[in-house]
Amino acid sequence: MQLAVVNSPAIQALLAQAWADTNAAGQVGRIPNPVFGIEHVAAGNELDLTRRLSFGLLDLLTLPQRKAYADRRVAQVQSRLVADAIDEITQIRQQWVIAVAARQSLIYAEQVQTLADTTGELARRLHAVGNFSRLQQARQQAFYADASTQLASARLEATAARERLIRRLGLTDPQAGALQLPDRLPDLPALPRSEAEIAAVVPAARIDVRLAQLAFESAAKVQGLKLLTSWTDLEVAVRRDTLFNSPPGSSTQLNGYEASLRLPVFDWGGLQRDAMTATTLAAANRLEATLRSAGSTLRESYSAYRTGYDIVQHFRRDVLPVRQIEFVADVPGDWSLHCHKSHHTMNAMGHTVPTMLGIEQKDLAQKITGLIPDYMAMGDKGMEDMTAMQMPLPENTLPMMTGDGPFGSVAMGGMFSIVKVRADQKPGDYSDPGWYRHPAGTVAYEWTGELADPLRSDSAGPSAMDAGNMPAGPVEVQVRKPAAHHVHGDH
Repeated sequence: MQLAVVNSPAIQALLAQAWADTNAAGQVGRIPNPVFGIEHVAAGNELDLTRRLSFGLLDLLTLPQRKAYADRRVAQVQSRLVADAIDEITQIRQQWVIAVAARQSLIYAEQVQTLADTTGELARRLHAVGNFSRLQQARQQAFYADASTQLASARLEATAARERLIRRLGLTDPQAGALQLPDRLPDLPALPRSEAEIAAVVPAARIDVRLAQLAFESAAKVQGLKLLTSWTDLEVAVRRDTLFNSPPGSSTQLNGYEASLRLPVFDWGGLQRDAMTATTLAAANRLEATLRSAGSTLRESYSAYRTGYDIVQHFRRDVLPVRQIEFVADVPGDWSLHCHKSHHTMNAMGHTVPTMLGIEQKDLAQKITGLIPDYMAMGDKGMEDMTAMQMPLPENTLPMMTGDGPFGSVAMGGMFSIVKVRADQKPGDYSDPGWYRHPAGTVAYEWTGELADPLRSDSAGPSAMDAGNMPAGPVEVQVRKPAAHHVHGDH
């Protein structure tokens, strides 16, 4: 803001105009200077020399009222200067936020472009070994093209926002080159300000209310001041006459005064008084409208502030943290949560994620870790690489291993997490309650009795195979494994 005050032509113009308006408002509180006149009249041997000093008597009598009116005019000018300066500074601050946000978006677009370059090369390698279809590679190329377009748009917006800020600040070319913007916006406060807290502070500091109040007081003062002057005006003069007679050298001094009164013959000042009454009435209604709208505009502004704060917090808390999951633990039991890590797709768990078998990733992983420091590329040999991995584990994490469960060996230890939910487990108690004891009749068991014949249907259509159509001997079935990994959308 100091940079804007020193360099911004708009703020400098506001200060200069306020200086001029303040002097003009203060001039109202002063009475006009007296008028000195001299008159020279010669007639034959006689000479009449008159000196006259005149001033407005009503101006002198109404000086206290004029001074009070001038003080309110000066306060009004100062309040208007504060309002205009706050408005200009607010626009500068908003433009600063826009410029920093545009720069932050540009940095993000550059990261996306780097990721698009890396994933494009990875897609080419996947397609070369048969793990990526042409359609999947085309989708990756479309993502690269879209990222390039967004990067160009982000660069344009960052440049335009920066230049708008430079114009607002009124910087010269050397100063504009030295302007440094941060890479990201400041963090949000931990808690938003309450509406009651803002409502307790804002009304006393509202400039619009103060301006309307001063405008009404000024209109009332000037109405009282000009109530008499709209009827008439009174001027008083002091004069001194000197008469020079013949013979030369003789003179006579005459001293006196005179008063002049303007007569309301043609104009009784009714229109002036009506205009002043209407001006005061308009100022009073503007003040009332400002007071009534103050609470409404405050509520509207607070709603916009709180909505924006809540939206950002929602994105931070619920949208962006994709690594977090939430579930309601209200069904007792032992539940397995599959983690779906990328190396699991190398086994029978692969769905729409291509495998990395036979893909060299070391050079691509270096680029990705520049964007995602915690990224770890899985090897190109499937689960064989997992045997050589040594990673630090959190304190509450067990290493990948097998173990015995309530029904035998747990054959996929480490591939999922077992969450134990108990109705009698107290909040904050993370001790192991042991394996869940299933109620009677809820656990499957092996049937050792005589098996009943399966039910067959003769009316189920040609695809149904009843007992009479069973083949007499063994049937050979040929199964062909696809050469590449396809998603359902590729068929």
